[in-house]
Amino acid sequence: MANEANITLQIQQLKKTVDETDAIVIGAGADDTFVEDAGWNAAAQRYSAFLEAHQTGKVLYLELGVGGNTPVIIKYPFWRYTYANPDATYACVNFGEAYAHTSIQDRSILIDADIDLVLDELVG
Repeated sequence: MANEANITLQIQQLKKTVDETDAIVIGAGADDTFVEDAGWNAAAQRYSAFLEAHQTGKVLYLELGVGGNTPVIIKYPFWRYTYANPDATYACVNFGEAYAHTSIQDRSILIDADIDLVLDELVG
């Protein structure tokens, strides 16, 4: 039960984060206002290191709302790592854009729905 309470808390925190950042994230990379400054590059290096360190074993690559503007940052690496690791699962929650490469379809969870509604259902 402690684990279930922890998961519920994490989902509630994620939902709050999604609600608070919604206006900021919309349109990222859609034009010349997408900033790749030192902070962005440092975060990108940490992200790459994390992906490299978690290439084996049971891994869930959870993609929330990644659109067609910047798939090379999240979507395509998640597909590659899922393909390379037979114990990995790819999950995508995205209204109108929940899809996976055919090579990982059997290890994909695709939810074509609004993230806010999905998180509400998970919290119950």
